[in-house]
Amino acid sequence: MKTPGAAGHAPREGERIAVVVPQFLGGMPISGYHQARVLHEQGHEVLFVRPRRPAGVASPWLAETHPLACQQLEFHTVPAFPGRQEARSPSWRGARQIDQALRAFRPTLVLFHDPELLIPYLMVPVGPKPIAGLASARSVGAHCVALAHTLTERYIVASHHPLIRLESVRRFVRWRWAGFFNRNFTSLVIGNEALTPYYRGLGVRLPIHPAALCGVDLDVFTPGPRPDGAPLRVVFVARLTLEKGAQHLPELHAGLRGRVPNAELVVCGDGPLRGTLEAALPPSTGTRFTGWLPPGALAEELRASSLLLSACTTETHGMAADEALACGTPVFVPRSPGFHRFEGAGLGRVYPAEWLEQGRLHHLADAVASALPELPAWSARAVATRPLLGWDVVQTGLRAQIEAGRYTSPPPSAPPGREVDATLSPMG
Repeated sequence: MKTPGAAGHAPREGERIAVVVPQFLGGMPISGYHQARVLHEQGHEVLFVRPRRPAGVASPWLAETHPLACQQLEFHTVPAFPGRQEARSPSWRGARQIDQALRAFRPTLVLFHDPELLIPYLMVPVGPKPIAGLASARSVGAHCVALAHTLTERYIVASHHPLIRLESVRRFVRWRWAGFFNRNFTSLVIGNEALTPYYRGLGVRLPIHPAALCGVDLDVFTPGPRPDGAPLRVVFVARLTLEKGAQHLPELHAGLRGRVPNAELVVCGDGPLRGTLEAALPPSTGTRFTGWLPPGALAEELRASSLLLSACTTETHGMAADEALACGTPVFVPRSPGFHRFEGAGLGRVYPAEWLEQGRLHHLADAVASALPELPAWSARAVATRPLLGWDVVQTGLRAQIEAGRYTSPPPSAPPGREVDATLSPMG
């Protein structure tokens, strides 16, 4: 498996670097956490900017359970989408907190993870609205880099928002999303080189630098023996939303049980579809819902599973897939730019994304059932990839690409201090 990275420009020493993440769940904030940790350990002065976890959301995340030694700011947030407490965007208060912190810190480099999610009140149709922190970072002369973890245009389409059913609206969203990056940043870091044609096709003109954005804690996600004769166990690790493909689980699992009667399904995650899924997949179907799990408990579930299944085509990387590999667990992932690294790698199966369409999931069930003899070989290859997956290795390659961007990027399209229209879509 190829790990994207770059060489040719040595990282600068002793910088003031701000790492800004807009969410507290999923791979993106974990990536930002480890980026801040590694940069701090390398001797840089680091400010880690992250959202405050709202009351009522029970799952703590890494920044709370394992606090960083660097400077930190927690900013105030509001739900980005109705009924979605886990998906957040800054409030106006939170945007001011970010601006003030960056202005006071005076960084030379700011790394904005999924910056479109830093637009205050993202889905409220009032604008133009700035990207929280961008004007302040520019006003102190910081180099600002966007790191894209989510194919937001695909994500919006996959959310099945009523307006998105219109092709004219879809074209408008694509145009606005490309313009968002072109107007506001000087370089874009993406998960792998296979994503470049996608961004170019949308109209992104910035210099694009591919680098793995996500890694694995190799001290936690370790391989272990599986008992002989254990039933086929499929594990699904994701937010339980339409964008992640969770709605496909009942039909897929029913099809799989029709082929492998004792097959089990473990669903690790939470989200708005959980109630519907639990009703469709009671314990009598061999299904277990765990909710969000801390890393150690998630590693135990991965080690005990036969394979990890993803049904998401909006990823730019898919951290859970790498965590599974580190545990020796093969992966089944849809063919999409974010999972390009698995093509021909012998670590599981890359299946046609069209199989996720209504009436075609039986093809995926067939493929899973027929793969049983190949699981041991795939598992052995997965264990062999572990040295490439650690956070220190990933962050070294990522930093090299960020430095490359500083040498090839054009000057910002807006003067320092100016608030740029960051409106992303007709809804926000």
